[in-house]
Amino acid sequence: STGTGNQTLEFDVGDWVPNSIKGLAAHSGRVNISSDSDTVAYYTPRFNGFQMGVSYSRTNSGDGEDGKPLPSQNKEAGKWEIVDHKTVDDTYTIQKGKETHKTNDIVAAAINYNQKHGDATVGAAFGYVTGDSTNPENDDPENWGGGIFVDFSGFKVGAGYVRHNEVAKTGGDEVDRWDIGGRYSWGPNAVSLGYIHVEKETKETAAGRLSYSRSLGPGVTWSLDALWAEYEAGKMSEDGSAYTTGIKVAF
Repeated sequence: STGTGNQTLEFDVGDWVPNSIKGLAAHSGRVNISSDSDTVAYYTPRFNGFQMGVSYSRTNSGDGEDGKPLPSQNKEAGKWEIVDHKTVDDTYTIQKGKETHKTNDIVAAAINYNQKHGDATVGAAFGYVTGDSTNPENDDPENWGGGIFVDFSGFKVGAGYVRHNEVAKTGGDEVDRWDIGGRYSWGPNAVSLGYIHVEKETKETAAGRLSYSRSLGPGVTWSLDALWAEYEAGKMSEDGSAYTTGIKVAF
């Protein structure tokens, strides 16, 4: 929420600073396990700065998976064959050549607050989501998280925390993610600094971004971004940095 420029810590870091370490902690800062599935949601009107929302998703399988022929392994012949998803048991979907268990009956709820107090604007939010895992080896997943920001006199600072509890009964898959950032704007200029840190057992991901942007005219913004990231898993570690520039035109 405090970023400027064209790059984001949420989605772009891995594109610019890739890594070869498998199983890294790279979970999103969003409280979400339904992805792009069909969802029914209701949001209340905002009252005294507060607003609530609830949603339901039947499954976390994407729209394009039902009825699409996808590859599965023929265990008897030891070969790959095409299987129609509709003939497969509803507890899993065929994806990328393997049986992947789904999460069904996903329910989410959240509350947020956004209100101006004098010259400052204060915002805060908290959300929770859970569902039924069809994998008998796993407990039901549940994610929760919250954040806060303050915007005043050209400054905006914010912080957030998300906990992913996609727990396997044979071992923990808990993921903790912290976000913090700040921005200062003056005239047509803005500069921001952001940082994220994600932990999953012995694996860690840390990334940061320093950005500058300047409005060149109505709808035209030029920006500079400097990104860096460090990945660790046990004794393995990788790090790198990237520098980008771009012009955004809105009309």
